[in-house]
Amino acid sequence: MSLVLGLDMGGASLKLGAWRGDERLVWREGIPLPQSSDSAQVTKYLVEAIDSLVESLEQQPEALGVGSCGVIRGGVILQSPNTPWEKLAVEELLGQALGYGVHLLNDADAFLLSVLPESGAERECVLGITLGSGLGTAVWHKGKLLSVGAGISPEGGHITIDAGGITGTAGIPGTLESMANIKAVLRYFAEAGGHGAASGIEVYEAAKAGDAAAQEAWERFGGHLGTGLGSLCNLFAPAVVLIGGGLAGAHSYFGDAAALALTRHRLASMPQPEVRYITGSPDAVARGAARYAANMLGHGAQPVVGPDSMPANPIQIVQELTRSGKTLGVAESCTGGALAAALTAVPGASKIFLGGVVSYADSVKEGLLDVSQATLKNLGAVSEEAAREMAEGALRLLRTDYAIAITGIAGPGGGTKEKPVGLVFIAWAGPGGTRVERCQFGGNRAAVQDESVSRALAGLLKELESSPSA
Repeated sequence: MSLVLGLDMGGASLKLGAWRGDERLVWREGIPLPQSSDSAQVTKYLVEAIDSLVESLEQQPEALGVGSCGVIRGGVILQSPNTPWEKLAVEELLGQALGYGVHLLNDADAFLLSVLPESGAERECVLGITLGSGLGTAVWHKGKLLSVGAGISPEGGHITIDAGGITGTAGIPGTLESMANIKAVLRYFAEAGGHGAASGIEVYEAAKAGDAAAQEAWERFGGHLGTGLGSLCNLFAPAVVLIGGGLAGAHSYFGDAAALALTRHRLASMPQPEVRYITGSPDAVARGAARYAANMLGHGAQPVVGPDSMPANPIQIVQELTRSGKTLGVAESCTGGALAAALTAVPGASKIFLGGVVSYADSVKEGLLDVSQATLKNLGAVSEEAAREMAEGALRLLRTDYAIAITGIAGPGGGTKEKPVGLVFIAWAGPGGTRVERCQFGGNRAAVQDESVSRALAGLLKELESSPSA
């Protein structure tokens, strides 16, 4: 059974564990968050923490799942409220340093993946909420994690519930996140006349001891939480709401107020959700991230489509390339033209998309894309070098600024021990050179093809964001 790691980067400190199936082998928490804005220093710090844990294991891990707060897309933390990180390419930097696959997702998504199997609600629409220094949201719908726009997990914490309320880290006043987090609890406690509390735990202990200011603080917190939940329930109509995170343990002091506000702000035509508080699971985010990584290796019980493997928004790609005056071409093998179809479905794509080659046969790869006979003979059509030569060949043939190439084994047959079904190589060629990524997708043939297209689009967005010429 595969050994996978899970890293929780969503709180005030790092938490790291190793799992074989659902068995947790090693667990470490309280590791300080790296506060440097330099990506090389952050990578070095994280690799040292991971290697230290791996030394205690008898087996090398096959993959690492990372759950992080903030806005995440295409394997990159675009913005994180608890750190100075911006555009931290976690998957690429850690993957290169560790030598195995790294899969990044939002920490709220990871929480939901962790607790969902035990909830028995996999067939329902489920809303996940994490309460702590911030407030994260995740949505499970039709057997998949919901993602919006260009593959970003829904940022439900940033809906406005009180335009005159507290301004949070995002700079938006009165959001659900800014009105229902640890700092908000401390503020409500002080405004109620409380003194001496420096943490949510201290306000919780004061409420247990009968302190009226602490109890009022938690009731205010619950009222704001319930108001936001009512709006989210109007948007997603979940059957179940699962609430976790560090503050969930105080639900006996804010749960009634939250339930009352939720009912008040929920449309009568919407179903009344069952609200459950998940406590006593400090490893939930890391465990969910490990499950996500295992699923990306193809070892999950079912395909789990997360924010990095949901279809990225081709509209944004067309807009970005149109804005910069750049062009795109593609070379596809196992996806059979699906990438070109996703792009040309967007009105205005003709301004940026020049064409594509569906090089299903090796003879077409060689004849049109200049993939060398040596590569095809010695390494095979499903290889890093073949993907690289396909992308660079498309760049020359189509005379575009950017090119994407996809080659892999979609299944159900054709796999081997060395190259299993679901193995896909994706290459992006452009002004900054060529980058190739090895992916291992789970699911059936259609799922592998869909995830290949999604990953290709997400990777191109990352290329465009990091390119000064774009």
